[in-house]
Amino acid sequence: MADYNTLLKTWGDTGTEYPDGYSLLEGEQPVDAWDNFLRYNTIQDLLHLVELTNSRIESDSGSAGNTPPSPEEGHFYYDTTNDQLKVWNASTLAWETVAMANRLTLKNALNANGYGITSVGSLGMSGTINVNGNNIKDGSDVIYNANAEQFSDADTVDGKHASDLGSGASDSGVEVLATATNFDFGANLSVVDNGDGTVTISADQSGDTHTNISEDGAQVQSDVDDINFIGHLNVISDGDGSVTIDPAHNHDSRYLRVSGDNQMNGPIYANQNPTIEFVCDPRTADPANPVEGQEWIRTDL
Repeated sequence: MADYNTLLKTWGDTGTEYPDGYSLLEGEQPVDAWDNFLRYNTIQDLLHLVELTNSRIESDSGSAGNTPPSPEEGHFYYDTTNDQLKVWNASTLAWETVAMANRLTLKNALNANGYGITSVGSLGMSGTINVNGNNIKDGSDVIYNANAEQFSDADTVDGKHASDLGSGASDSGVEVLATATNFDFGANLSVVDNGDGTVTISADQSGDTHTNISEDGAQVQSDVDDINFIGHLNVISDGDGSVTIDPAHNHDSRYLRVSGDNQMNGPIYANQNPTIEFVCDPRTADPANPVEGQEWIRTDL
């Protein structure tokens, strides 16, 4: 930095301001007051210029690598090769590009004009980032694919985008969940991986023993858990998942009665041609008023 010391001293008499257009005439004596005014203010202006010279910030320009060899703090250098304005930082002993100085506040948009911006620290945004159709990369890895308009990992499940999963879940045509990422099938359904990205869902009814009970075509009970055979019926397991139901009391033609009547009201004659059927009654008491020759079967014994 310049360090000039002047020999000028301050002028004692400040004088009186001379009128506009005044000048000395040949042979004329100068007016002392006006002459003092001129000398005093001339010296004051010169001293001020010396002070500005000594306190000014030095600046230079030139090609890259030709910066001043012994710059002082605040020295500016315009790099004509890279179109960069640099300032000498005496604390770091380095030329720093002005646009990268700490605590720099931009009043307008920053346009790098195609040049890269590197070594960016934390980036705080108050607006949107517009990549103008360009990818966002981390080294050679593409983080954002501009053509697909998708991030490579952040919005995917097992490498697939949510929009590609087809993950709506419905029950009988009614949507239960629009964006399901997992399906948990409960009882009586088995899911098998086919090995080609598909699965097979099978119904497993092995544990379902429910059935309906009917008599003469009319339903008596629906969805029963168990059928318990009692009396003169035996249930035998066949060992192959089936059973055999065997009557324990087998009636034969010795036990007959006239159709429609629980009692024999008289002898049966051949010319009567009665309709006969097996007689079997679950009543525990013998019939009242039996007739001669009547046969009765106690089914509870």
